Amino acid sequence: MNFNKNIFRVNTALCILYFFLLACYVSYPLIFQINSYIYDASDAYLIVWIQNWTKEVLFSNATLLFQSPSFYPFEDTLAYSHLHLSTTLIALLFSLLIDEPVALYNLSIILSISLTGFFACLLMNKLTKNYLASFLGASLFVLSPLYLGRIINIHLLSLFFIPLSFHMFILYKEKKQFKYLLVLGMTTLFQMLNSFIAGYILLFSITILMLFAYYKKDVEVLSALSFKVVILFITILTIIIIFALPYFKVSHEFSYVRDIRETIHTAIQPEDFFSTNVHNIFDKYFKSLSFNQHPDAKGGFFGLFLTALMPFLIYYGVKQRNTYIFPFLVIGVVGYVLSLGPFLHFGRSTIHDPFPIPLPYVFFYYLVPGFQGFRDSSSFILMSLFGFTLVSAYLFQEIFNKIGKKYSIIIFFVVIALTLIEVQSPQKFAYVTKKNNFPKEHYFLKNSPQNSTYVEMPIYVWNMSNYVKQESYRQYFSTLHFRKSMNGASGFTPPIWEKEVYALYDTFPSNISYEYFKNKGIKYVIVHFDEFEKMSNDNFIINNKKVDSARNIKDKIRQSLYQEQFVTQNTGVYLIK
Repeated sequence: MNFNKNIFRVNTALCILYFFLLACYVSYPLIFQINSYIYDASDAYLIVWIQNWTKEVLFSNATLLFQSPSFYPFEDTLAYSHLHLSTTLIALLFSLLIDEPVALYNLSIILSISLTGFFACLLMNKLTKNYLASFLGASLFVLSPLYLGRIINIHLLSLFFIPLSFHMFILYKEKKQFKYLLVLGMTTLFQMLNSFIAGYILLFSITILMLFAYYKKDVEVLSALSFKVVILFITILTIIIIFALPYFKVSHEFSYVRDIRETIHTAIQPEDFFSTNVHNIFDKYFKSLSFNQHPDAKGGFFGLFLTALMPFLIYYGVKQRNTYIFPFLVIGVVGYVLSLGPFLHFGRSTIHDPFPIPLPYVFFYYLVPGFQGFRDSSSFILMSLFGFTLVSAYLFQEIFNKIGKKYSIIIFFVVIALTLIEVQSPQKFAYVTKKNNFPKEHYFLKNSPQNSTYVEMPIYVWNMSNYVKQESYRQYFSTLHFRKSMNGASGFTPPIWEKEVYALYDTFPSNISYEYFKNKGIKYVIVHFDEFEKMSNDNFIINNKKVDSARNIKDKIRQSLYQEQFVTQNTGVYLIK
């Protein structure tokens, strides 16, 4: 017995080490530049800011979590994006001694890949009793371009609670002990609090598994409904509702839902099965295909080996009436159908002739809470990937049992090598500005009173494509102080805020804008003269007129009520009394 326990511990340790090294490889050279590198994308900077804001309030006043200091004076502004709460909490354990804001985000990437692979491997080993098959199945998941293509958006990278939830469900079904159901409830909660769309992937997957278990009479529903189970369910549901309320409040406040046409636009299309992303070496080849040269092309490629294996997985899953193989196949198929969005697309356009073909997603869009807030219906393809890789572990297990250990090891290393070669590495990163090099104006704000409010001009909205990324950088710099700012960058921006921003281009820096800021409760105005100059040189037109040059802006400020605090060549900070 002790010998078996030791073997299990050794294999578990090897599993942890293997997937950690795999995570380091696919994100290389990130492991050596935790404090210095970042994926140079607006989403990455936004997530860095969200995670550091979460860290800030957790150590001060957690009740202020949703009252993030952007888009001042609007409330519940953290509900404009994903929470990333669970990932942040886990990464915090490893980053308490690292002071750079980007470290939380980079650790989240490495830990998400490591933990997703590790827990998927443990689940597959529980099911197949074959470590080689489990390592291979879990590797195909984390090395798939479908998964690595989400490496910037860590709410879809941190899926480790899904295999862990499956594991707990299986243990509960076998042993009928409440502790496993308790962990299942907690893992479901943590996945929801990280991202609601990933939470729904888990809920749909586990529901399919439960329905099959009920059909096979493996779980007696009524006998499982003890007092403790009911209390657990009510508690978890209550916590989810508490965290979901700010999202519903924002939706109600602005009468806002995602247009179903936007959801259709972001969906996977059948031809995307042969479309990938920059994380895969076949990206350039696939992009040369005529149907992938459309701007709406999405990455729907499972990876070369898994794609070649797909017909065998479907045949094997249908043929085998094992308690788990068939429902895992169903999870794979359902996930793929959901990723196709509300209506079927083909040839980069919605089918209309002879009539539109609705898909199951359209019913969820109108009936299930939260679905009208999801932008990216293609995310559900990760549910498909999870289902098919689980089936693949069973198939490998059957093959390995027939051919013996020697040939099994050879096949394992050949498949892993071919799959690793397919991964585009090293990744492309950009150097991130470190705290000691943050702009002087943000150190000025850090030394200002805690209740200070400010705005940075020029201020940008989402459709100013050549300039709006600047808002992400500003938000990143604000991690130094977290003072309330009228500026902001997120997945959603209040329509009223957008109108006010456009109006400022007509009035700033006149006394009209001064009174506007004063009435808003803004204390400091930071003016980036170099950015005004760039917009002017670009002949940027807004409100039917060209943006003023830096020289004109400076002249107008001198004639206004704005009181100078300090001015450099490119930036000025002004006080509003």
